[in-house]
Amino acid sequence: MLGVGVATCAGRTPRFPPEAFLVSGPVPSPIVTRIGLLPLPPRDEGKWVGGYWHWGGTRFVWIPSHWESGHPGASWIAPRYGIQDGSFYYQLGRWK
Repeated sequence: MLGVGVATCAGRTPRFPPEAFLVSGPVPSPIVTRIGLLPLPPRDEGKWVGGYWHWGGTRFVWIPSHWESGHPGASWIAPRYGIQDGSFYYQLGRWK
């Protein structure tokens, strides 16, 4: 997705990072997963993705921690959340 701008009272349009878009408010606090409840990796090449809040279009939705496979040599870059010129944004997580 491309960045989305919103006019502010000062007439400026916030410039969000690449792959980020406007959301309606701040991200909620993370939900903590107890270590004793974590599943085992599916295979040796499984990569752990920590839980995160994902923007669902009208609200944030919790994506629980989980294992993923099929990304040899890649690392997970967690989503980012921020505020710029009074507007909140969400930057998608991705494999790099």
